[in-house]
Order: sequence, then C-alpha cells, then structure tokens
Amino acid sequence: MRELGANVLISDQASLDPDVPLAGERSGATAAIDPLELVVPTQPTRDGPYLHLRTSGTTTGRPGWTRVHHADAILAARAMCRLPHYRSGKHRLVFLNPPLFHSYGMSAFLEYLHAGSGFALPSSGRAFFDFLKIGPGVTTIEGVPDLYAGLARLTSNPAPSLVHVGVGGDFPRRDDIRRLCHDRAHGVTVSIRYGLTETPSAVAHNVFALDDEGADWTSSGTPTPLYRLRIVDESGAACPPMAEGFIEVRGRHLADDGSGNRGIRTLRTEDFGFLDSDGRLHVTGRTKHFIKHRGFRISARTVEEGFLADEAVLDCRARHDGSELVLEVVLREAVESATLLRAAATRLPPYALPDRIEVVPAIAKTVTGKTVRA
Repeated sequence: MRELGANVLISDQASLDPDVPLAGERSGATAAIDPLELVVPTQPTRDGPYLHLRTSGTTTGRPGWTRVHHADAILAARAMCRLPHYRSGKHRLVFLNPPLFHSYGMSAFLEYLHAGSGFALPSSGRAFFDFLKIGPGVTTIEGVPDLYAGLARLTSNPAPSLVHVGVGGDFPRRDDIRRLCHDRAHGVTVSIRYGLTETPSAVAHNVFALDDEGADWTSSGTPTPLYRLRIVDESGAACPPMAEGFIEVRGRHLADDGSGNRGIRTLRTEDFGFLDSDGRLHVTGRTKHFIKHRGFRISARTVEEGFLADEAVLDCRARHDGSELVLEVVLREAVESATLLRAAATRLPPYALPDRIEVVPAIAKTVTGKTVRA
C-alpha cells in the first residue's frame, strides 16, 4: 500500500483468501446462492471486533456513527469479489478517494485488497493534488463525482494507465469521465455503486464499458450478492416494477442495531427509487432532498441533472427559500440565466424550472463529495 499522509489500516490478507469458499457455496452447486443463506464461516462474538463508520444520515435520517462487525465486513468483501469486475486482474494500483471511516472507502478498500490490489490513499482534502503526484501509475480510481469534475479540467492526461473508474455517492457526468480519459475510452470500464453506511458493501453495482453508447448511466445496477432489495410504499407494501417508492434492504450482514444480536434484518432507507423490468435499481432522490413547490413534489437532484447536462454548468444545487425554487450554479464559462433556462426547458417539466438562478463560486460538499443541503 502506498500512503499519502493518511492513516493506513493493516488487515490480515490470509483472512481474505479468495479460495476459501463461503458457507453458502457448495461443491458442484449450479443454482444461484440465496444471499440470506450466506453465513460467516467462523462464529463471531457479540464483543466484536467492529468497524466504526461515520454516517451523515442522508440515507437513513440518523446521523452519527454506526458499527459493522468485522466478520460481516470480511464476508461482504469476499462476496463482492465473486463479481467478474474484481477478478479481472487489472486493478494493480487503486487510488481511493473516499476516507476509510466512510462506508464507501472501507468497503472498496476491503474489496480491492481481496483482489490483490495496491493502494494510494490521499490526504484529507487533497485528493486532486495527491492524484497529480502518482496519476501515471494509477490503474483504478474509486471516487466521487466532484473529484472527476476537477480532473476533467486538466489539459493533459493525468492517468495514462487508467483502466477503471468507480463512482459512489452520486451519479457521474459522462463527459467528465471521458475528458479524464482524454477520449481513450476503449478498454476503460466504469462502475456506479449504491450503498449505505449500514451495509458493509455496495447494495447495487453497475459495471459497463466507457465506450458503450447504450450504457445506462442512471442505474446503480443489480443487487450485490449479500442483499435483497424491494421498493415499498409508505405502508411497507411492495411496489410494482417501474413504480417509485422507498428503497428497502434486507440481509444478514447489516450494521449492528445496538442490541448485539445478529441475524437477518430489514432496513427501510429514506432513499427513493425504483426497480426496472430487469431488476436494476434506479435511485431518484432522498426524502429530505425533495422540494414542495406550487403543489408539486420536486426532486432537487432531478432539477440539478437538468442543468448539469449543459456544458456551461460545472456544478449546481437546487433549494427552496420558502417562496421560490432557486438554483445555485457554478459556471465553466459566462452565460446568461435566460440561456440556461431555455436549454433546461427541453429537459425538465415546467414546474421543475427554477424561479431564480444565482451564480456562486462553489457548492459546499461533504467529505465524501456529496452536496451539502440545508
């Protein structure tokens, strides 16, 4: 592992041996493994050890710290490494943008460690600058859209050896990823993951080729090996395919609920989404990020995506000031608000167009690159 001023976690590589079968994997079995049948091969104790991870509460509405049993984290990494993405052998040096105290950072760390990768861990708040030091040797990046937006502005190729770009926290802009690769799209893959601090791995994972023009950049993919997903309404009843509702996660390896009891549990998140006819998850927003305006329930994210499709817009944030729908924008180049509105009107319904656009120097972000919202 390469360290760039960060704390380094030391893990027992032997405990991540990919050749040790999971308890739910039987010799000669051909049927798909039920994720709820997977169990840790050794009996964990109620006393841990635990990994303590920081959560902002944007997914469940409960900020603070949560703890995941070490055995669950190891099993999650081993299960994820059954996916072809991790068995490709191409992830020699992984630049890991999210910090290890965040679930995305820790789960990605364990997954790639399991795959035999080396790591570069940036200093807090210096991911962009630290990447410039070692970019030529990096084969894989796991990061947030804000990092890719910054790297995409470079005129030279900062990562000529890059073969994979992983994204978490939010959906990436396709143009940013392509600019980062300087149109060297052939052979580069992209992954989009959806997860929450209460799960020790991604809940859904979408991997596709950067040069695949038919790839779905709005989907988080199919559920990963450890979880079952449902979309439910306010009463907890299952929604049909394509119907929006709350994302519900069920599994054996969710974060400790404080009781020390371990077993199959269900967690209804505060995230909205739907499952398409192929069982792929589409996240549409979070409960706290919906805006009520003129009788409509509007996703702030939907408004923002309508403007982020414009080349002139680097970043933006939708908010409601009590009477008006306001959009704060960071511009790549000077452009009139009326011009932005006319372009967005071709992508958004009339009720989702902001009443006012404010040009700002920057949009506040969390440590993991998510937009800070009031």
